[in-house]
Amino acid sequence: MPLDYRYDSSLKAVVTTVTGTLQEEEVLTHLRKLRDDEEVPAGIIEIVDFSSADDFAIRVSAAGRIAFVVPELRERKNYRGTVFFAPSDLAFGMARVFQTLLEQLSIENEIYREWDELQAFVTRRLEEEQA
Repeated sequence: MPLDYRYDSSLKAVVTTVTGTLQEEEVLTHLRKLRDDEEVPAGIIEIVDFSSADDFAIRVSAAGRIAFVVPELRERKNYRGTVFFAPSDLAFGMARVFQTLLEQLSIENEIYREWDELQAFVTRRLEEEQA
């Protein structure tokens, strides 16, 4: 599966890595697995790394199905938002599509094209939580 995740307790985030061609059914399966994963604590953010993605085979029609699952994830896991790492133009374009959908669902999200900027965001977030 070109979409895999792990919970990183040091980041207090789920880190999701996308490789190869991402299909819409894989996005839905991922969201459901994350929603139901008892190992993942409540109050998470998700860092989605698109740097190894080759292509995206996701239709606009998938937005409705994704929009149905994300609120379930938010409710069950207190899902706080998504941070996309999208260094290529293709990845950035797909991250913008997801960003628009998440904004309509009132889910906070960010997109970073530079790894250093993403790391700075995570560091600030962790510092704010500790304060």
